[in-house]
Amino acid sequence: MLSDPRSISYVLECVHPPLRHDQAQLKQLYARTSADPRLAYGNFNSGAMGARMMTVHGPASFPNAQSHSIFAILPDRFQLTEEWPAIGIEDFIDKAKAASALVLEELPVTRFAAIQCVVRSLASVPGVDDCRAWLEDRFQGPRADEAACFGREPALFGLRLGFGPSMGDATLHNVRVESFNGDRRSLFLEDAGILTLQEEPADPVAVIESAVRGVYDFLTGPVIDWLNGRA
Repeated sequence: MLSDPRSISYVLECVHPPLRHDQAQLKQLYARTSADPRLAYGNFNSGAMGARMMTVHGPASFPNAQSHSIFAILPDRFQLTEEWPAIGIEDFIDKAKAASALVLEELPVTRFAAIQCVVRSLASVPGVDDCRAWLEDRFQGPRADEAACFGREPALFGLRLGFGPSMGDATLHNVRVESFNGDRRSLFLEDAGILTLQEEPADPVAVIESAVRGVYDFLTGPVIDWLNGRA
């Protein structure tokens, strides 16, 4: 059995028809974020292409990694990012709901055309010191004689899987399972989900919440279950 996955990155992008942002509206948006503890950012920069709000929280538990939060407003989307987060998925969902509500209230964004969410996690396999060897063994990696064709051993080994929308899940899931360059004892897991909105939903914030939760649940549910079956 794999260890419980530890999330190391959350990314949300909500795509909308392109527009040119007004600087006064961007500053008002930043003022609103400053009043919300979930969205208080230490730095604000704006320009012709939009705005970027960021807080660097300091060193993460992983060597040479910095924990930081970013809220970016671009001409055709907003992006919410947590790298090496100290928060869990429920807190990120709360931030996503608050950010999307502010965008709809303060900017001339009337609808979202697509929601893209990425969840990245690390997990380990008990008793395994090198996940490259474990993946190669479980998923038929290059044999020793085949590796000689490259003139070196692979530094990284992994798989990519794509899952199209289904009756119960309209999100397209793009899954990566790889050895982790930063620590060979860890597996790197990623689900990049894309939900295309054919019609304008009655409650876009609720749809965003559902999309983020769906990507997280897909990675920590079926993907982990599948890997446990190979462990």
